[in-house]
Amino acid sequence: MAKFLGFCLLAFGGLVALILLGGLIGIALGLIWFAIKLAVPILLIYVGYRLLVRDKHRIAY
Repeated sequence: MAKFLGFCLLAFGGLVALILLGGLIGIALGLIWFAIKLAVPILLIYVGYRLLVRDKHRIAY
């Protein structure tokens, strides 16, 4: 009976650990996706700014 209870507790603990790990992986992927969505407008602003000011530094001959 004790071995059966130990096996059940081991299986239940492993299941809970996998559920928590899945949640942590989901949170990590959500943060990565948020960072990508935040980086796109910043990159577009930077490229637009560089395109606007690139001709001011050239020497016209």
